[in-house]
Amino acid sequence: MKKQKVLVFNSHYYPGLNSGGIVRTILNTVNLIGDKIEFNIITSDRDINSNIQYKNIKINKWNKLGFSKVRYLLPSQLSFRNIRNIISESDYNCIHLNSFFDSR
Repeated sequence: MKKQKVLVFNSHYYPGLNSGGIVRTILNTVNLIGDKIEFNIITSDRDINSNIQYKNIKINKWNKLGFSKVRYLLPSQLSFRNIRNIISESDYNCIHLNSFFDSR
């Protein structure tokens, strides 16, 4: 049986931890059920309130992280057009928005 595929949008993600509990919640969810559900995560290339890019990541490419794939984007890549292109690259069963009111 083919795994369900979920696209997650979160402004910040691991290895950053300064944006609060949602990073840990998504990370724990992926670790708990990532063998049953495919998680692709779109996020920033840096932690909240930081100008320093994460080390050892590929920008705008899928990075394998545990049971998930994470795509780290530069601030300039967080455009509607780029996001639309990423969504259209694959068929997702579900899109998870961490916050509907977060413009990023």
